[in-house]
Formats: sequence, structure tokens, C-alpha cells
Amino acid sequence: SWEKVLTANIVLAHLEKPEIFLELTNLKGLNPSHYLAKRKPLPDVSTELPRMLHAELAMLEILLKTGKHWPVSRLQDFPEKMAAHEALGFQEQEQGALLVGIIVALGKSANKAAPYVLQRILSEPTQVQALRQTAAISLADLRGNESLSTLVAICENLNETFSLRQAALIGIGRIRTIEGLESLNRLLGRLESPQLRRTAVRALGTLASRWASEHQSPKVDDSIRRQAAVYLTEQLAVPVAADFEQSVAEALTMIDHPATAEQLEQFLKQTIAESTRSQLERVLRRVIP
Repeated sequence: SWEKVLTANIVLAHLEKPEIFLELTNLKGLNPSHYLAKRKPLPDVSTELPRMLHAELAMLEILLKTGKHWPVSRLQDFPEKMAAHEALGFQEQEQGALLVGIIVALGKSANKAAPYVLQRILSEPTQVQALRQTAAISLADLRGNESLSTLVAICENLNETFSLRQAALIGIGRIRTIEGLESLNRLLGRLESPQLRRTAVRALGTLASRWASEHQSPKVDDSIRRQAAVYLTEQLAVPVAADFEQSVAEALTMIDHPATAEQLEQFLKQTIAESTRSQLERVLRRVIP
């Protein structure tokens, strides 16, 4: 099984590459002298660990076996004036940040065990919700279209937590393919919650954004951006909630595609909130050639 293979590889890594395990005891993002000086003084290794994939076996061991016992900062590492209970709170946050950072890194991993690990985290209802949410997004990053059935099932499962369903929608928004686009559009017609529908709209904007078409590799195909713009403008005619139109306007701003022009012109003839009208008019000015 993948677990036996992974365990064997971890044991071999301890013998042949012990330094990778030591590297993870000295992470900048978990050092109080570093993160307490930031504007948001919170431990965070979600950008640091994805740059350390040479140590992914050590990360997998922490995630699956030793996470709760992995060394964090000592009380003497915190400022002397800090109360003990506050320092203990930061220690707990460091543990959580480490596990979240590892799951983010697995979204970029080439290790064959990574998708199985992410699937396991997602399938455990008693697992810490922040880890499940991160796993949903990382699974999308790692498996692309192959993760869609899992993520769509989460979105449609009324027994799942709202936060996990939101994370699954965000994950689908990172799958910049026609399959990802069509999955989001179908979900827009099925989701029972206005909040989840707003999340799906934002995910559509992310999937087909102009920025993604210019900076992501591979680039988002223009036909996908065009179709996303059409789907979003169609949503303007669907009564959902007072601020739903504003969410659509924001997503259209992200996509910034000429395909929206004709439908927007028709929609702007209706009576709508002035803030929404203003944003849609800005979209229209941008997309008209």
C-alpha cells in the first residue's frame, strides 16, 4: 500500500538524509523573533515550506505521525514581558501553522503519496477544519481535473461544514480548465446558500481572471475566459440576495473580457443598486474595444 511504501521511504530518508528533518526544526516562519515583528504577528510557513520540497518526506512524517510532538518555540524564545499564557497560545498556533504549511506544500509535491494523504485528511470529519480546508485547495492544485469529483461532492454535501464547502469551491476556482469552469457553473445552479453562490461566483472570477491568462502557466485559454464572462453575466438575471450582483460585478472585473459587453448593456437598463451600477459601468468601459 502507499502507506507502507511511504513509511519505508521515510525510514530510508532518516538514514540517508537526516539533515532534511533538522531543517524543519529551524523554520523562519515559526521563529517568534521573526513573526512577532510582522504587521500580523502570526506564525506562517505557507510560503516557506513549498520552497523546501526536497524535505517533503520529513513533512509527510510530521503530518502523519509526529505533528503533535514536533518541537515548537520554547517559552524563553518569547519576549520577557510576554505573559506565559500568551506565549503558550503562540506555541499552539505554531503547531497549527506548521501542519497547514505542510499541506500547502503537498499541493506542489511530486511524491506519489501526496494525493492519498490529502484525500485522507479530507475524508476525516473529526480532523481539524483548517487542515481539511487547506487540503481541499491543495488537492485541486495537485490533481487538477482529477480532483473535481471529490471537490464537487463536498460542495453538494449538505452534511459537510460550510467552511469546507467554501474551500472546495475556492479549490475548483484554481482548476483553470473547461472542466473546472463547467463544474462551477453547474454548482451555481444547485447551491442552496447565497453565501456559497457568492463564493462560486468569486471562484469563477479567479478561474478566468485576466491576471491568470497573462501570468499563469499554462495560460488560461481565451475560450474559457469568454465562456466564464457569459456565465457570470447570465447570473445577473438570477435573484439571489441583495449583494449578489455586486459579487458578480467584482468577478467580471477580474475577468475583464469583451464577451460581457452586450449583456451588460442590457442589464444596465434595469433598476439596480447604484454601487453595482457604478462597478458594472466601469467593467463595460474596460471591455468595449
